[in-house]
Amino acid sequence: YDRSRYEKAWGSAIKHRHTVHLERGNRMIIELGALSGYQRLRDINSILKRVQKNVAAYADSIPEEYNEHLIVKYVTSVMPDNDKVRFRRVNDGDVFMERNGELTRIKVPQDTIRILVYNSAEAGERKPNDLFSESYLPVYINLLLNNYSDIQQLIDDKQDVQHYIDTMALLAKPKKDRGRRDPGSSTIYYRPGSDRGKDYIQVYRTITDRYSPAFDMNHDRVSLSGNIGAGLVRSKLAPLAEIGLEYRDYWVSGQPNYSIFGVYAAPYFLFDRSDGKIYTHTNWFINAEIGSFFERDNEIMGLKMKRLTIGAGYLLNPDQIFFQTTTIKVFGNFQLGKGFTISPELISTNNFKNIFPGLTIKVF
Repeated sequence: YDRSRYEKAWGSAIKHRHTVHLERGNRMIIELGALSGYQRLRDINSILKRVQKNVAAYADSIPEEYNEHLIVKYVTSVMPDNDKVRFRRVNDGDVFMERNGELTRIKVPQDTIRILVYNSAEAGERKPNDLFSESYLPVYINLLLNNYSDIQQLIDDKQDVQHYIDTMALLAKPKKDRGRRDPGSSTIYYRPGSDRGKDYIQVYRTITDRYSPAFDMNHDRVSLSGNIGAGLVRSKLAPLAEIGLEYRDYWVSGQPNYSIFGVYAAPYFLFDRSDGKIYTHTNWFINAEIGSFFERDNEIMGLKMKRLTIGAGYLLNPDQIFFQTTTIKVFGNFQLGKGFTISPELISTNNFKNIFPGLTIKVF
């Protein structure tokens, strides 16, 4: 049967892609169809040693020139019996860099070692009825190294490398599994620091395409949103509350974000004193807004923004004191990283005869 056709299909079965950024720009990328595949990596050091030992027998296939890089595909299993290795040498042409007035030849592409770890020695050969079962799918260990010889450093740092594997296996599990066999999909970016307490780790509950920055759309969702605050309306301070529904459309541009489409009800509470009594006037705005919510703070105009939206609102019940007849407003929401939202407004009332600015501060 056409094994390459099935291998392309396996790529679509990958649900978890976890990347460790190593020293000097090297990377280790683990790809799995199910998190149970991490059981096959409980001793990743022995796998790397086996690869290094068997590849050493083909030393002539390892390029020594700067204008070539190496691609190795290595097939093994939990119980190794008949490992297979394939080499490909790619000529990249000559690349030079000027340094201190002298031209130095440099190597640009990294060497790639792609290790397929099956659950059994036979799995990589036979054609099963359940081609995409967890037991049949391989676990991919992708090593992108400046030079193939850097694999020795991974072997020497076996405790750290095993720590990376165990950490990613743990982080990929949701806090509440709710009895599911597998928690869906996940992407992890892991950049170890000099102190493990200062490691940079980012976990997303989605899967990135291997060759594209686009994320899948499984994280689109509708959510209930609310906040409280106070606004300045015609020199009057007016407490407010806001509650509504948001549809968040997942996308990515360097980092994962959401496009937001929301509808909200927002009452303003204005107070008026008459005949020695204080009266409360509740004015209900129905607001619609559109914009973006950023997974990580995004710097805009020198400020770290968590959320940026624009919108318009219509007043349902003008109190005929502060607002008269038809009243609409346009506004912008600038949510800072600390959870505070600044909302400049422009309000038109009395059938567009009166226009004045407003300002609202919200929390949550």
